[in-house]
Amino acid sequence: MNGDRELLPFSRWWLVGGGAIAMGMAGTYQFVWSSIRSPLGVQIGASEATLGTLFTLLIISQILSQFPTGWFRDRYGPRLPLFAGAILLASGYAGLAVAPTPMIAAIAVIVGGTGAGATYTVAVNTPVKWFETHRGLATGVVTMMYSGLSVVLIPGIRGDVVLVFETTMLVFAVLGAAACLVGAFVLRDPPGTAFDPESGDSTSDDGADIVDSPTYTWRESIRTWQFWVLYVVFAVVNGVGLMLIGKVIAFADSLGLSAAAATGAASIIAFADGAGVLIGGGISDRLGPIRTVGWALIVSAAGIAVRWS
Repeated sequence: MNGDRELLPFSRWWLVGGGAIAMGMAGTYQFVWSSIRSPLGVQIGASEATLGTLFTLLIISQILSQFPTGWFRDRYGPRLPLFAGAILLASGYAGLAVAPTPMIAAIAVIVGGTGAGATYTVAVNTPVKWFETHRGLATGVVTMMYSGLSVVLIPGIRGDVVLVFETTMLVFAVLGAAACLVGAFVLRDPPGTAFDPESGDSTSDDGADIVDSPTYTWRESIRTWQFWVLYVVFAVVNGVGLMLIGKVIAFADSLGLSAAAATGAASIIAFADGAGVLIGGGISDRLGPIRTVGWALIVSAAGIAVRWS
Protein backbone atom coordinates (compact mmCIF):
# COMPACT_ATOMS: atom_id res chain seq x y z
CA MET A 1 0.00 0.00 0.00
CA ASN A 2 1.48 3.31 -1.06
CA GLY A 3 1.78 6.10 1.45
CA ASP A 4 1.79 3.80 4.47
CA ARG A 5 3.62 6.49 6.45
CA GLU A 6 0.42 8.50 6.38
CA LEU A 7 -1.53 5.60 7.90
CA LEU A 8 1.09 4.18 10.27
CA PRO A 9 3.54 5.76 12.73
CA PHE A 10 6.16 3.38 11.32
CA SER A 11 7.00 1.45 8.17
CA ARG A 12 4.60 -1.32 7.15
CA TRP A 13 7.56 -3.71 7.33
CA TRP A 14 7.38 -3.38 11.11
CA LEU A 15 4.04 -5.18 10.81
CA VAL A 16 5.85 -8.00 9.06
CA GLY A 17 8.41 -8.04 11.87
CA GLY A 18 5.77 -8.11 14.59
CA GLY A 19 3.91 -10.92 12.87
CA ALA A 20 7.16 -12.83 12.35
CA ILE A 21 8.14 -12.67 16.03
CA ALA A 22 4.78 -14.01 17.16
CA MET A 23 4.84 -16.64 14.41
CA GLY A 24 8.31 -17.80 15.45
CA MET A 25 7.33 -18.57 19.04
CA ALA A 26 4.14 -20.28 17.90
CA GLY A 27 6.26 -22.52 15.68
CA THR A 28 8.46 -23.69 18.54
CA TYR A 29 5.66 -25.97 19.75
CA GLN A 30 6.06 -27.94 16.56
CA PHE A 31 9.74 -27.68 15.64
CA VAL A 32 11.23 -27.93 19.14
CA TRP A 33 9.07 -30.92 20.04
CA SER A 34 11.63 -33.50 18.95
CA SER A 35 14.11 -31.93 21.38
CA ILE A 36 11.76 -31.86 24.38
CA ARG A 37 9.95 -35.18 23.90
CA SER A 38 12.63 -37.30 25.62
CA PRO A 39 12.98 -35.26 28.83
CA LEU A 40 9.20 -34.78 28.90
CA GLY A 41 8.76 -38.53 28.63
CA VAL A 42 11.10 -39.06 31.59
CA GLN A 43 9.26 -36.46 33.68
CA ILE A 44 5.77 -37.86 33.11
CA GLY A 45 6.76 -41.52 32.72
CA ALA A 46 5.40 -41.77 29.16
CA SER A 47 6.17 -44.33 26.49
CA GLU A 48 7.05 -43.47 22.89
CA ALA A 49 3.49 -44.26 21.88
CA THR A 50 2.13 -41.85 24.49
CA LEU A 51 4.51 -39.12 23.37
CA GLY A 52 3.37 -39.68 19.80
CA THR A 53 -0.22 -39.25 20.95
CA LEU A 54 0.69 -35.99 22.69
CA PHE A 55 2.23 -34.66 19.49
CA THR A 56 -0.89 -35.67 17.58
CA LEU A 57 -3.04 -33.77 20.08
CA LEU A 58 -0.79 -30.75 19.60
CA ILE A 59 -1.27 -30.80 15.83
CA ILE A 60 -5.03 -31.38 16.07
CA SER A 61 -5.46 -28.48 18.48
CA GLN A 62 -3.48 -26.23 16.13
CA ILE A 63 -5.71 -27.21 13.23
CA LEU A 64 -9.04 -26.90 15.01
CA SER A 65 -8.23 -23.48 16.48
CA GLN A 66 -7.58 -21.78 13.15
CA PHE A 67 -11.10 -21.59 11.69
CA PRO A 68 -12.75 -20.02 14.77
CA THR A 69 -9.77 -17.70 15.21
CA GLY A 70 -10.06 -16.52 11.61
CA TRP A 71 -13.81 -15.99 12.04
CA PHE A 72 -13.25 -13.95 15.21
CA ARG A 73 -10.32 -12.04 13.72
CA ASP A 74 -12.37 -10.91 10.70
CA ARG A 75 -14.94 -9.34 12.98
CA TYR A 76 -12.86 -7.91 15.82
CA GLY A 77 -9.36 -7.44 14.43
CA PRO A 78 -6.02 -9.07 15.26
CA ARG A 79 -5.32 -7.84 18.77
CA LEU A 80 -7.75 -9.85 20.90
CA PRO A 81 -6.76 -13.18 19.28
CA LEU A 82 -3.10 -12.38 19.89
CA PHE A 83 -3.75 -11.53 23.53
CA ALA A 84 -5.49 -14.89 23.82
CA GLY A 85 -2.55 -16.49 22.02
CA ALA A 86 -0.14 -14.99 24.56
CA ILE A 87 -2.07 -16.53 27.45
CA LEU A 88 -2.46 -19.91 25.78
CA LEU A 89 1.14 -20.22 24.57
CA ALA A 90 2.49 -19.33 28.01
CA SER A 91 0.03 -21.63 29.79
CA GLY A 92 0.92 -24.54 27.53
CA TYR A 93 4.64 -24.31 28.16
CA ALA A 94 4.14 -23.66 31.89
CA GLY A 95 1.89 -26.71 32.05
CA LEU A 96 4.53 -28.89 30.41
CA ALA A 97 7.12 -27.56 32.87
CA VAL A 98 5.26 -28.97 35.88
CA ALA A 99 3.20 -31.79 34.33
CA PRO A 100 3.46 -34.91 36.55
CA THR A 101 1.35 -37.22 34.38
CA PRO A 102 0.55 -37.79 30.70
CA MET A 103 -2.99 -36.47 31.27
CA ILE A 104 -1.76 -33.11 32.54
CA ALA A 105 0.76 -32.97 29.70
CA ALA A 106 -2.06 -33.65 27.23
CA ILE A 107 -4.05 -30.72 28.60
CA ALA A 108 -0.94 -28.53 28.35
CA VAL A 109 -0.24 -29.43 24.71
CA ILE A 110 -3.88 -28.85 23.76
CA VAL A 111 -3.83 -25.42 25.39
CA GLY A 112 -0.46 -24.52 23.86
CA GLY A 113 -1.41 -25.93 20.47
CA THR A 114 -4.58 -23.86 20.46
CA GLY A 115 -2.53 -20.77 21.20
CA ALA A 116 -0.05 -21.65 18.45
CA GLY A 117 -2.84 -22.12 15.90
CA ALA A 118 -4.52 -18.85 16.88
CA THR A 119 -1.25 -16.95 16.70
CA TYR A 120 -0.37 -18.47 13.32
CA THR A 121 -3.73 -17.49 11.85
CA VAL A 122 -3.47 -13.84 12.86
CA ALA A 123 0.25 -13.40 12.20
CA VAL A 124 0.12 -14.76 8.66
CA ASN A 125 -2.90 -12.82 7.37
CA THR A 126 -2.57 -9.38 8.98
CA PRO A 127 0.65 -7.84 7.58
CA VAL A 128 -0.25 -8.68 3.96
CA LYS A 129 -3.33 -6.46 4.18
CA TRP A 130 -0.91 -3.53 3.88
CA PHE A 131 0.76 -4.76 0.68
CA GLU A 132 -0.46 -4.35 -2.88
CA THR A 133 2.92 -5.52 -4.18
CA HIS A 134 5.41 -7.89 -2.54
CA ARG A 135 2.58 -9.79 -0.87
CA GLY A 136 4.33 -13.09 -1.48
CA LEU A 137 7.56 -11.81 0.06
CA ALA A 138 5.77 -10.35 3.08
CA THR A 139 3.91 -13.61 3.64
CA GLY A 140 7.13 -15.58 3.14
CA VAL A 141 9.04 -13.56 5.73
CA VAL A 142 6.33 -14.08 8.35
CA THR A 143 5.78 -17.76 7.58
CA MET A 144 9.53 -18.42 7.44
CA MET A 145 9.76 -17.57 11.12
CA TYR A 146 7.39 -20.40 12.01
CA SER A 147 10.35 -22.70 11.66
CA GLY A 148 13.15 -20.16 11.33
CA LEU A 149 13.26 -19.13 14.99
CA SER A 150 13.60 -22.78 16.00
CA VAL A 151 16.79 -23.02 13.91
CA VAL A 152 18.39 -20.68 16.44
CA LEU A 153 16.74 -22.16 19.53
CA ILE A 154 17.22 -25.89 18.92
CA PRO A 155 21.03 -25.95 19.37
CA GLY A 156 20.74 -23.73 22.43
CA ILE A 157 18.22 -25.85 24.30
CA ARG A 158 19.36 -29.38 23.35
CA GLY A 159 21.67 -29.60 26.38
CA ASP A 160 19.73 -27.41 28.78
CA VAL A 161 16.36 -29.05 28.20
CA VAL A 162 17.66 -32.38 29.49
CA LEU A 163 19.28 -30.89 32.59
CA VAL A 164 16.76 -28.19 33.49
CA PHE A 165 13.57 -29.11 31.66
CA GLU A 166 11.26 -27.15 33.95
CA THR A 167 13.30 -23.95 33.73
CA THR A 168 13.62 -24.22 29.95
CA MET A 169 9.85 -24.62 29.52
CA LEU A 170 9.16 -21.65 31.80
CA VAL A 171 11.56 -19.52 29.76
CA PHE A 172 9.70 -20.53 26.62
CA ALA A 173 6.42 -19.61 28.35
CA VAL A 174 7.71 -16.09 28.98
CA LEU A 175 9.13 -15.74 25.46
CA GLY A 176 5.89 -16.98 23.90
CA ALA A 177 3.77 -14.51 25.83
CA ALA A 178 6.17 -11.65 25.10
CA ALA A 179 6.24 -12.42 21.37
CA CYS A 180 2.44 -12.42 21.10
CA LEU A 181 2.16 -9.20 23.11
CA VAL A 182 4.64 -7.52 20.76
CA GLY A 183 2.54 -8.72 17.84
CA ALA A 184 -0.66 -7.46 19.49
CA PHE A 185 0.93 -4.05 20.01
CA VAL A 186 2.21 -3.73 16.42
CA LEU A 187 -0.35 -5.51 14.25
CA ARG A 188 -3.44 -3.69 13.04
CA ASP A 189 -5.66 -3.50 9.99
CA PRO A 190 -5.50 -0.60 7.53
CA PRO A 191 -7.62 2.29 8.89
CA GLY A 192 -11.10 2.51 7.45
CA THR A 193 -10.96 -1.03 6.11
CA ALA A 194 -13.79 -3.42 6.79
CA PHE A 195 -14.26 -7.02 5.75
CA ASP A 196 -17.71 -8.33 4.95
CA PRO A 197 -17.62 -12.07 5.75
CA GLU A 198 -20.77 -12.74 3.74
CA SER A 199 -19.88 -10.93 0.51
CA GLY A 200 -16.13 -11.46 0.82
CA ASP A 201 -15.45 -7.83 -0.15
CA SER A 202 -12.76 -5.67 1.42
CA THR A 203 -13.52 -1.99 1.04
CA SER A 204 -12.22 1.32 2.28
CA ASP A 205 -14.27 4.29 3.48
CA ASP A 206 -14.62 5.70 -0.02
CA GLY A 207 -15.89 2.38 -1.33
CA ALA A 208 -12.74 1.56 -3.32
CA ASP A 209 -11.88 -2.09 -3.61
CA ILE A 210 -8.50 -2.70 -1.97
CA VAL A 211 -8.16 -6.27 -3.20
CA ASP A 212 -6.88 -6.66 -6.77
CA SER A 213 -8.10 -10.24 -7.28
CA PRO A 214 -11.44 -12.02 -6.93
CA THR A 215 -12.46 -12.83 -3.38
CA TYR A 216 -14.71 -15.61 -2.10
CA THR A 217 -16.61 -16.31 1.06
CA TRP A 218 -15.68 -19.55 2.82
CA ARG A 219 -18.91 -21.13 1.61
CA GLU A 220 -18.05 -20.27 -1.98
CA SER A 221 -14.51 -21.53 -1.54
CA ILE A 222 -15.47 -25.00 -0.39
CA ARG A 223 -17.68 -25.43 -3.46
CA THR A 224 -14.69 -25.16 -5.81
CA TRP A 225 -12.66 -28.20 -6.86
CA GLN A 226 -9.45 -26.16 -6.54
CA PHE A 227 -10.02 -25.76 -2.80
CA TRP A 228 -10.23 -29.50 -2.24
CA VAL A 229 -7.20 -30.26 -4.42
CA LEU A 230 -5.11 -27.80 -2.42
CA TYR A 231 -6.58 -29.09 0.83
CA VAL A 232 -5.63 -32.70 0.08
CA VAL A 233 -2.16 -31.72 -1.15
CA PHE A 234 -1.58 -29.59 1.94
CA ALA A 235 -2.71 -32.40 4.25
CA VAL A 236 -0.53 -35.06 2.58
CA VAL A 237 2.62 -32.94 2.30
CA ASN A 238 2.38 -31.63 5.84
CA GLY A 239 1.39 -35.00 7.27
CA VAL A 240 4.59 -36.56 5.94
CA GLY A 241 6.65 -33.63 7.14
CA LEU A 242 5.14 -33.67 10.63
CA MET A 243 6.05 -37.31 11.13
CA LEU A 244 9.68 -36.41 10.53
CA ILE A 245 9.59 -33.17 12.53
CA GLY A 246 8.09 -34.85 15.57
CA LYS A 247 10.63 -37.68 15.82
CA VAL A 248 13.81 -36.56 14.07
CA ILE A 249 15.83 -36.61 17.32
CA ALA A 250 14.44 -40.04 18.23
CA PHE A 251 15.29 -41.32 14.74
CA ALA A 252 18.85 -40.03 15.07
CA ASP A 253 19.25 -41.60 18.51
CA SER A 254 17.92 -44.96 17.28
CA LEU A 255 20.54 -44.92 14.51
CA GLY A 256 23.28 -44.30 17.04
CA LEU A 257 24.15 -40.85 15.71
CA SER A 258 25.91 -38.33 17.91
CA ALA A 259 24.05 -35.62 19.81
CA ALA A 260 25.55 -33.05 17.45
CA ALA A 261 24.25 -34.91 14.41
CA ALA A 262 20.78 -35.22 15.95
CA THR A 263 20.72 -31.50 16.74
CA GLY A 264 21.96 -30.70 13.25
CA ALA A 265 19.21 -32.82 11.68
CA ALA A 266 16.49 -31.01 13.64
CA SER A 267 17.99 -27.62 12.79
CA ILE A 268 18.32 -28.45 9.08
CA ILE A 269 14.66 -29.44 8.85
CA ALA A 270 13.58 -26.18 10.48
CA PHE A 271 15.95 -24.16 8.27
CA ALA A 272 14.81 -25.86 5.06
CA ASP A 273 11.16 -25.28 5.94
CA GLY A 274 11.75 -21.60 6.61
CA ALA A 275 13.95 -21.04 3.56
CA GLY A 276 11.41 -22.75 1.34
CA VAL A 277 8.52 -20.48 2.30
CA LEU A 278 10.67 -17.35 2.05
CA ILE A 279 12.01 -18.23 -1.40
CA GLY A 280 8.59 -19.41 -2.56
CA GLY A 281 6.97 -16.20 -1.39
CA GLY A 282 9.48 -14.07 -3.29
CA ILE A 283 9.12 -16.16 -6.44
CA SER A 284 5.32 -15.95 -6.31
CA ASP A 285 5.56 -12.17 -6.63
CA ARG A 286 7.24 -12.70 -10.00
CA LEU A 287 5.66 -15.89 -11.37
CA GLY A 288 2.30 -15.71 -9.65
CA PRO A 289 0.99 -18.04 -6.93
CA ILE A 290 -0.44 -20.72 -9.24
CA ARG A 291 2.77 -21.36 -11.17
CA THR A 292 4.83 -21.12 -8.00
CA VAL A 293 2.72 -23.78 -6.25
CA GLY A 294 2.91 -25.97 -9.34
CA TRP A 295 6.69 -25.84 -9.52
CA ALA A 296 6.98 -26.33 -5.75
CA LEU A 297 4.94 -29.52 -5.96
CA ILE A 298 7.04 -30.81 -8.87
CA VAL A 299 10.25 -30.17 -6.92
CA SER A 300 8.78 -31.85 -3.81
CA ALA A 301 7.73 -34.90 -5.81
CA ALA A 302 11.17 -35.14 -7.41
CA GLY A 303 12.83 -34.91 -4.01
CA ILE A 304 10.67 -37.68 -2.56
CA ALA A 305 11.29 -39.86 -5.63
CA VAL A 306 15.05 -39.42 -5.32
CA ARG A 307 14.90 -40.14 -1.60
CA TRP A 308 13.18 -43.49 -2.12
CA SER A 309 14.93 -44.54 -5.34
